[in-house]
Amino acid sequence: METRKTRFAAMTASVAITALVVTACGGSSASSSPIASISGAGQTLTVLTGVDGKYGQQQQQWFKDVSAAFEKQTGAKVAFETFAS
Repeated sequence: METRKTRFAAMTASVAITALVVTACGGSSASSSPIASISGAGQTLTVLTGVDGKYGQQQQQWFKDVSAAFEKQTGAKVAFETFAS
């Protein structure tokens, strides 16, 4: 179960970072590294993920934790939306 959570966290982080890098690359920054110039302030990244029926409360807490940490690091908010499969 821990491996599944780790993979899910890594996948979510990868999606979020990729989205911000793509956004940063679209700008007219003079920096040679798009990652160094990322500022997500005022932006919201929406992540669509499957709902975990067995660990719903833990999943919701994890969403809050990840969103808070991501906002602290980048200035961008992460909004999680879930779907039932």
